[in-house]
Amino acid sequence: MADRPNFNERRRLALGDFRQQVIEAQSQLSSLILVAENGEEFEIPHPMLISDDAQKRLETVQTGEDLDKDEDGLVIRPNKTKGKLAEPLTIRTAKALLGEAEHKRFIAAGGHSNDVTLAWQMLVEEQTDRQEADPK
Repeated sequence: MADRPNFNERRRLALGDFRQQVIEAQSQLSSLILVAENGEEFEIPHPMLISDDAQKRLETVQTGEDLDKDEDGLVIRPNKTKGKLAEPLTIRTAKALLGEAEHKRFIAAGGHSNDVTLAWQMLVEEQTDRQEADPK
């Protein structure tokens, strides 16, 4: 007769190991590393692995909360941030994911904001496809 599982069994994992194991168990990439022509590497993390700060920045951009609004609460057209013409959504999204300093370094290394958003979309679509394919 097979042994019954011990439901009191616990495992201690470092957060980094835990995150890696969860993503690997779902057969997904934990991140994409974009390598610039000068050899510098820039990591785009899996959507479930981004930092809290990056998540806040991303949600601010995705919801348009970073844009100026009129007295009725509607986004001003053309889009503005702090009274100045806002950068395109792709650039704001890339900055949200990487952070200002890392984005600046990425651009200086020859990268484009679209590279970051395409990598992010690829990871998001992989996660979405996996969730839709899981019958649970």
